[in-house]
Amino acid sequence: MWYAAIRDLIWRRRRYAISIVGTALVFGVSLAVTGISDAFPAELNRTFDTLRANAFVVPEDASGPFTGSRPFDPEVLPDSVDPMAYVVQTANPLEPEMVAVVGLEPGGAEPNASEGQQIAGPGQALVGARSSFPIGSTVELGGREFEVVGRVDGLSLHAGMPIVVIPLESFQATLLGGLPMATGGIVQGSIAEVPDGYQLVGRTAAREDTMRILGDAASTIGMVKVLLWVVAALIVGSVMYLSAVERTRDFAVFKAIGAPTGAMAGGVALQAAVLASSAAVLGIGLAFLMAPFFPMQVDLSVTSVVVLPAIGLLIGLLAAVFALRRAVSVDPALAFGGAS
Repeated sequence: MWYAAIRDLIWRRRRYAISIVGTALVFGVSLAVTGISDAFPAELNRTFDTLRANAFVVPEDASGPFTGSRPFDPEVLPDSVDPMAYVVQTANPLEPEMVAVVGLEPGGAEPNASEGQQIAGPGQALVGARSSFPIGSTVELGGREFEVVGRVDGLSLHAGMPIVVIPLESFQATLLGGLPMATGGIVQGSIAEVPDGYQLVGRTAAREDTMRILGDAASTIGMVKVLLWVVAALIVGSVMYLSAVERTRDFAVFKAIGAPTGAMAGGVALQAAVLASSAAVLGIGLAFLMAPFFPMQVDLSVTSVVVLPAIGLLIGLLAAVFALRRAVSVDPALAFGGAS
């Protein structure tokens, strides 16, 4: 039975090849979409690492450092906490682009430039490496221009929104009406005591709070993934069922000569497993090829890449159920010209 199944794969290789490519496209898009979903928390972890943030200090009525924190006097923060200010702002009115602006004190939580140099003056800025601002260009914020002097890897928020880092004093003068205020504090090491009226927000809580903004997007991505798995199952299932129909007389001959039902079912399952597993492996390669062309960041984790072939195999076996029923229920009389 195994030999017959392999022979059929070779005999109908064009059909199976087309099916593998079509299913691989579905698997590849599904893996890329999963990578977009996985990129949300991974993006925040990279940003927190870049800012060397172990935790954040925010007012008690704020849920986190990047969602709804109100300005306050940074003098209340302990010396071990670096004040920061944050706002989402439209940069460059003539060519608008939404950016997350972070004000930091030089020498404090200011991230290290992976390209270019550090901020040396009030009119300079660092930008995330995924932003569209090259070194030497200017970014207009609140009617004031800042020269981009460095780019920083792993610095973005809200599914790829670039972060622009400027000196805290410049942030206060430009975006806070000259008020010497902050919207949070970055704890790089540890903090002995949190000021009254303020709370300590750990990385996990800060990440979950920031991801609330992307909640609808994550739910939509989850629904799309389920639909893609269903499409993949339908492709594999339809191909396997058509093959089983075409091989009805073969199955009748096998039953007439006393072939075990389990062996016949195993042959059909083998074909489905080969088709789906091959499509999954090809889909992984397609996902890596497509990832750079997605407008949002795609994070293809090792776990997702390892799990996809297993899911593909499972889909192949489930999709083969109807073909299996066709194979095991065939009337042996067909082998001798009887009616089906």
